[in-house]
Amino acid sequence: VPGRFKAAPAGTPAGMPQNVANAYARFAKTFRSKASIDPDFATAVGTHRLIDAIERSAAERRAIDL
Repeated sequence: VPGRFKAAPAGTPAGMPQNVANAYARFAKTFRSKASIDPDFATAVGTHRLIDAIERSAAERRAIDL
């Protein structure tokens, strides 16, 4: 995972503790900056399109363009 996606403090155990720490750290950073807290509706739509493409790709055994 690229470093820009890691927000948990160094030494946080891998797995679920690191996932939760990353989520809280991203929330705190966004909250302090007064920026929009993601994900928003557009992010959800994009995620659903991606999941649909992954499922279609697996079922049809071919690449799906997004």
